[in-house]
Amino acid sequence: MDYRRILVPLFAIAFILFSSVSAHAGTTTYTYDDVNHVIHIQRGGGTPAISATAGANGSISPSGSVTVNSGSSQSFSITPNPGYEVASVTVDGTSVGAVNSYTFSDVTSNHFIEASFSVSAPWENADLTASPQYTNGAVTYVPGSFTITESFTSLLNVGACQYTINGGTSWLSGAVSGSGPYTCTASSVSAANGTAMKIMMKASNSVGWSTPVASLARVVDSAGPVDGTISAVTAINYTPVNLSWSPANDAGSGLASANTYKLVRATGATAPADCTGTALYQGSALSYADASATPGTQYSYRLCAYDNLNNPSTGAAVIIQTCSNPPVYNPRTGSYYSSLQAAYNAAASGDTLRAGAVVLTESPTLGNSIDVTIQGGYDCGFSSVIGKTWIRGVLTITGGQSTIGGVLTTQ
Repeated sequence: MDYRRILVPLFAIAFILFSSVSAHAGTTTYTYDDVNHVIHIQRGGGTPAISATAGANGSISPSGSVTVNSGSSQSFSITPNPGYEVASVTVDGTSVGAVNSYTFSDVTSNHFIEASFSVSAPWENADLTASPQYTNGAVTYVPGSFTITESFTSLLNVGACQYTINGGTSWLSGAVSGSGPYTCTASSVSAANGTAMKIMMKASNSVGWSTPVASLARVVDSAGPVDGTISAVTAINYTPVNLSWSPANDAGSGLASANTYKLVRATGATAPADCTGTALYQGSALSYADASATPGTQYSYRLCAYDNLNNPSTGAAVIIQTCSNPPVYNPRTGSYYSSLQAAYNAAASGDTLRAGAVVLTESPTLGNSIDVTIQGGYDCGFSSVIGKTWIRGVLTITGGQSTIGGVLTTQ
């Protein structure tokens, strides 16, 4: 058998071609079997080089014939075009996997690196959202039922998508719509109040599933605010009904800054079951004067508070009777008076005057040489104390003796 030895300085060429068979730089021995020749390629003098090439739909950087100082290192970055992924990277004829970078260390001889690419699974467009939502301090809340959406780009048809609210412990199906980009939507997503969630989405085409990257940290706020208390008093003619309430509070998304409260009304002793009816008042104030009330009528009110995710409270209720009688009554004489001053002026020593649970707009002066008792807060029939009598003015005592209870003054 005839063997011939051919010595070739590698630094002078990138590869050697015999009858369409190539020997890459860095190959030490190549056997050309057709003619039983053995080609021994030995390193010659010069500067080592690395041949870097990339197939279609991607790039390698740097590319071409890259010279390297002997003993130095050289790194390469492999970048697929949008919609593609690295299929394989081959170094000196051996696959090193689908890597996005590779480094040659201590380069003393010629090498070659080749990258190939294939169509990828879908990829996220980094627009994952959960709505509605509200951020209170460092925490972002969603209501008891919310919607998740995210878009994906793919060169192939996206046939399915999924979502998770527990960081990937379990996945549920979403709905795919659109094309370029494709949108994944999960509607009516829910969890128990106070649940801390890690939300992610993924989509698939014929290549496979996308790798979830984007995530959202959210807490479920499905509980309404905690109600304060509400009270009601009537004015001098028993209308309007003056309602006031203490603030509600909400430990989740917080009280709504606008339309915090909604007041609804019913006739009779049964307050509305909830606040879904027509609003008598809606706003953020802590009081309201119901001027549409009529004398001699019983009313019941419910006041609900709302948080920033529009969760309503159960509602605080109050019942009040608007009376047809004047607001001050003298049981001894059976007489009614439109003001405390008029009732006092007509009283005799030892009388007890009963004032209704109303707001009296006056500044009475008690100066007669008599001994009277004034008791406020009575119901329409002046038989039971149900609250307080408010005097919007100044109450002055200049003479006699007056015993006063259940009466509050304000200016």
